[in-house]
Amino acid sequence: MIKILAVLLAVLMLTSCGSRITTETLDGYEESSAVYVFSNLYNNGEFYEDGEKLMYIDFTTMAYTYICSKPNCLHNDPDECTAYGIVNHPVAVNGGLYYFVQETVTNSDGLPQNNLVAYSASIDGSNRRKVTTAENIELYHSEKALLVGNSLYFVGTESEFDAVNFIATGNETFYLYRFDYSTESFYCLGELDSGYDGGVTIYGEYNGKIYLTENALDEPWARSGKTLTI
Repeated sequence: MIKILAVLLAVLMLTSCGSRITTETLDGYEESSAVYVFSNLYNNGEFYEDGEKLMYIDFTTMAYTYICSKPNCLHNDPDECTAYGIVNHPVAVNGGLYYFVQETVTNSDGLPQNNLVAYSASIDGSNRRKVTTAENIELYHSEKALLVGNSLYFVGTESEFDAVNFIATGNETFYLYRFDYSTESFYCLGELDSGYDGGVTIYGEYNGKIYLTENALDEPWARSGKTLTI
């Protein structure tokens, strides 16, 4: 069952990844002011993705350009063009860009582990710097996040892996995370949900609350005995 939830921003700092967030279930839909950072407003325009490259469009002139520091670049070589790779929630902060990269490593148990790495760069995509890492957390660039002040709120997903076949089991745990651009740090604010074939989607912020939906199954769909009717 899909649940519409509201999470108070004021109490988020009181929780941690070791505890489950207490949420308020709503009976109906309330208007929220969503901020989507898959493409992000900046000055008189907006950053947006073109394939694996970051572009910028100026709304006053309707001119667009790749975020690239190299003159006469053909923007077709990821090893040369600085527009490549800045497509996971790019946000302009204090004259620069922050963005994320998803990396997969092998943990101490020999299992795959997905880490979320925060990077910073100049506004033209050059001078890239690894900032910090949130271990065992996924945030893909197609997922919605919420920019509130100097913080980005997002759902971090922890995937379970089969120790025999080394593949994802489909069982996932969802946490509410905050990335603070002023401290360049990740903060885990608590667990939202867990289960199979589920997910949590952030919709927006309204009157100091984050609005989101969550749903998950207690067991994989194929073993649940349920049938799908179209």
